[in-house]
Amino acid sequence: MTNALAIPLPGYVKEEVPRAGTVLWVTPPTEFDRYVLVGDPGQNTPPDRNSAVVAVIKVTGFPAVAAELAAFHWVDGRGSYWPFIN
Repeated sequence: MTNALAIPLPGYVKEEVPRAGTVLWVTPPTEFDRYVLVGDPGQNTPPDRNSAVVAVIKVTGFPAVAAELAAFHWVDGRGSYWPFIN
C-alpha cells in the first residue's frame, strides 16, 4: 500500500482521521479473483462503538492460500444507518 500510494497507482486509497486512524483502505479489484463482502451496520462516528464497518476479503485459492484484506471502510454514520446502506 505504501509503495502504491507513493507512485501513485490507480485504485489504491488510504484515508486517516484524527482519533480513529485509518478509516478507508482500498486496493483495486482484479478480474479473476474471488471476494467476500462483510459488514456491520452502525450509526456512530469512528472510533466510537456502534460505528459501521465494511470489509472486502480476497478469498481466491482459500484455504490453500491465505485470505487477504482487499478493502476496509470504517463508516461515519453521523447518527444514521444510511451512510452504511449507501
